[in-house]
Amino acid sequence: MTSKVQYRTFRGWKKDTSKTTSFADLPKECKEYIQFIEGFMGAPIRWIGIGPGRESMISRDVSM
Repeated sequence: MTSKVQYRTFRGWKKDTSKTTSFADLPKECKEYIQFIEGFMGAPIRWIGIGPGRESMISRDVSM
């Protein structure tokens, strides 16, 4: 069985997110991308990396 790859294109964001401390403060395009992944995977995303270091993480409340 051969499947065709389906690509989805998203708008990028040019805002620096390295100092962001909450999901609400992320650029609209970034939040749309994260929400698409959640819907596609069927699971919430709790941790969002905003930079290269371990401390560069946003914790998000995903309680349903």
